[in-house]
Amino acid sequence: MFGSEENKDLLIDFLNEVFKGEFKFSDIVYNDKEQVGRRNYKSVVYDIYCTTDTGDRVIVEMQYARTADFINRTVFYVARSMVRQGHKGEDYDMSRIDGVFIMNDFV
Repeated sequence: MFGSEENKDLLIDFLNEVFKGEFKFSDIVYNDKEQVGRRNYKSVVYDIYCTTDTGDRVIVEMQYARTADFINRTVFYVARSMVRQGHKGEDYDMSRIDGVFIMNDFV
């Protein structure tokens, strides 16, 4: 529902509710959902990976069923996005990355 350009306004409304009072989204750009791991590292395929009009990044993941590794996977996804911002010879001036992780059945 949120992952297509024609429904972008729904995702913006949703994110504005989630981050209400913290900041307001006026536009987003959908990024490539797949980040291929280097050498022997895991690849990541996000449900939604977008950039806000201020340059910050947001990961939105929706999981229908309970998985044992859900928490670890959420941390890994955000960490992978942080690491991909660092380039050799540059300072550690990185954009904000937020993750919105929704699970239908979590105890």
